[in-house]
Amino acid sequence: MKRCSYSFAVLFFLIGLACCVYAIDQSLVLYLPMDENAGKVARDLSIYKNDASLEGNPKWVPGKFKSCIEFSPNNYLKVKDSNSLDITKGLTIELWVTLKALNGAQQSGVEKGNGWVTGEYNLLPEYNGGILLQILDLPEECDDEGQTGSAATMADGNWHFIAGTWDGNMIKIYIDGKESNRLACKGEINPNADPLYIGCRNGAERWVTGLMDEIKIYNYALSKDEIVKDMTNPIITAVSPGAKLTTTWGILKQ
Repeated sequence: MKRCSYSFAVLFFLIGLACCVYAIDQSLVLYLPMDENAGKVARDLSIYKNDASLEGNPKWVPGKFKSCIEFSPNNYLKVKDSNSLDITKGLTIELWVTLKALNGAQQSGVEKGNGWVTGEYNLLPEYNGGILLQILDLPEECDDEGQTGSAATMADGNWHFIAGTWDGNMIKIYIDGKESNRLACKGEINPNADPLYIGCRNGAERWVTGLMDEIKIYNYALSKDEIVKDMTNPIITAVSPGAKLTTTWGILKQ
């Protein structure tokens, strides 16, 4: 009888915890851990299932955590447009990156839109010598002026964690968990119906030459503590409404 009661207690605890996790992670609109290590799809583990297709021939290689994608010219990821990626009032993009080469101009990390269009947002590990979160619809002085740090750091042979946040009023850039720059940028994003490109701009330019891993997008600005938590422990937290208990338990154990 005691064993039965204990089992029910564990069951209810896990169900309650899974429900809480699901409620929290509606704000996580894309999570690509890229742990498949094979195939033509990088699976999105957010509740929105924004899976990324491998375009060209990007390579699966050992990553910061398990496997990741090696990007090069003409080899990138593409995510179909969805309402969940139409972010308007707050944004966080974060990823692990190590560049194998610098091109002296721009390498486009994660960009929504076919180039410089309404609704564009983009975290670039290289932008004219720096690192940048770029959002077209913000005031003109916010287009490129928020760049910070040194892109050369991304090509030093080590993995680095970069993040860009925007809360509707301020852009902040973080490198390896430390705030590197901030810029007042008040406004709102007008969504577009274009795909999300990873490792390039619109499948045609601004190619990333290097590795990226653990890519996440949130529809709000994470705090520094939340960014550090993601950096140190990129745990899978998104649970779909119909998730089986066995799946939920597998996620929580990680």
